[in-house]
Amino acid sequence: MKLLIVDDQQDTLRGLVQQINWQNEGIEEVCGAKNVMEARYIFQNDPPDILLCDIEMPVETGIDLAHWVREQGYETQIIFLTCHSDFAYAREALDVHALNYVLQPAPYHRIVEAVRQGMEVIYKQNEERKMLQKARILEGQRLDANVQRWEDYLTGKQPDLSLIGESRFVLNSPIWLILFENASECGEDTICKHYAEVYRKEEFRHLFLHPGKGRFAVLMQRIAEERFPDARMKQYLQYLSDLCELDTGTEITAHYIRCEDLKSLPAGFETLLVSCEQNHGKRSGLFSPAVAKENKPVSVADEMKRWQLYLVSGQADRMEEEARELLFRLVAHGQLGSDVLMMFYQEFMRILYAAGSELNGKRISELFTSAEDMRLYRNSMNSVSDMLSLIHLVAEKYGEDLPKDTDSEVTETIKNYIGTHLSKNIMKEDIVNLVHLNADYVTRIFKKQTGMSIKSYVIQEKMKEAQRLLRNTSLPVSHIAVRLGYSNFSYFSTSYKKVFGIAPAEEERS
Repeated sequence: MKLLIVDDQQDTLRGLVQQINWQNEGIEEVCGAKNVMEARYIFQNDPPDILLCDIEMPVETGIDLAHWVREQGYETQIIFLTCHSDFAYAREALDVHALNYVLQPAPYHRIVEAVRQGMEVIYKQNEERKMLQKARILEGQRLDANVQRWEDYLTGKQPDLSLIGESRFVLNSPIWLILFENASECGEDTICKHYAEVYRKEEFRHLFLHPGKGRFAVLMQRIAEERFPDARMKQYLQYLSDLCELDTGTEITAHYIRCEDLKSLPAGFETLLVSCEQNHGKRSGLFSPAVAKENKPVSVADEMKRWQLYLVSGQADRMEEEARELLFRLVAHGQLGSDVLMMFYQEFMRILYAAGSELNGKRISELFTSAEDMRLYRNSMNSVSDMLSLIHLVAEKYGEDLPKDTDSEVTETIKNYIGTHLSKNIMKEDIVNLVHLNADYVTRIFKKQTGMSIKSYVIQEKMKEAQRLLRNTSLPVSHIAVRLGYSNFSYFSTSYKKVFGIAPAEEERS
């Protein structure tokens, strides 16, 4: 693996290149560049896997280099170094799909940790490519003579576990049993293919079975000793269901249970059969009849709960803005580990499916149509850059059906309404009902178009009309105030002075 370090400070560059034992970290080659021009030359001859780059450099900055790297199509993992805690820099780092943002001065071990993170992303990407080449796992397993014995044991036809002669599972360790009720509709091959994708980060012993009546099952046992949380299993199964629905248009129906050891499997299977029978409407979804519910782990779900409303009310750009801000904050605070990113992805996909069920929402099949779209759909939980690309893609797809002048039309409608109702106490609810849009959305686009809030605009227009009446009529100030909907004369005078700098009485005298 090759690392390129770019910094215009010679002492800093020399220290980063020479004083860290990069070979111990698995970096075979380290080279340095003191400016962007030298870095480009190195990229063109032998592009590095990881770029560790200072931002503040003369002539061209690290941000300029990162934009060039992405424009040239290099997949290099980018890590920025900077002495300034500048929000704008962090935003630009996300724009060029940088992996990390290290604030200087930072100890060498923190920089090494950032590089390790880049290496982990690269290793995972390489592993994913290997896993995708092994999708046909079912056919090979069906050749195993022991499969039939496992099916018989599961269904009670084979009472003695010792006769199976199967060594892949540990006798006294927990084992998951998942029973797919509609496997024939979504396709067993599809389930097997996506199983490899979904569980690629986890090490499981597994076995696919056909326990009768067209049903399809999988046995899963964690290789590592630590327990696999029930909530995480549900998240993974939901992701598997999402992928299968994308491929076949059919969401899976999965009944799952955790058995404490292999001897509990037949009883667990009976429990799942009862769960199948109780699913009278043959509803799709995930059912866990015997697994106790755990407390919901701390997540980002609360901050994301508004995004479904944004998508279906024409505010996809606001959804993207908030998503980017949330990811930036997690990066800045060092909280965006692989588990949090996976949680973010799972919640985001839930939002997309929920929005798709709305009258004006888009189904998943409408969002991910090209090969690149599919890549983002499947891989965006692996890196911040892919997650940002996924979010932008969704925002674009939701925004492409909106007329380009929608915001200006809504703003003009509101302004016309205000102009013809200056004598009334104009309420925000009246305006929202007028344009039939979400209140937050109306407020945001009006301020974007006019530079002021609706309330400020109403006051401004009322004061303009008051000034016109004061200058062109003989009406007393108190009458004008009442005419413009003000019952509190003092408040009217204060508002007028705030807009024009003088009291209405002074305007009247002049």
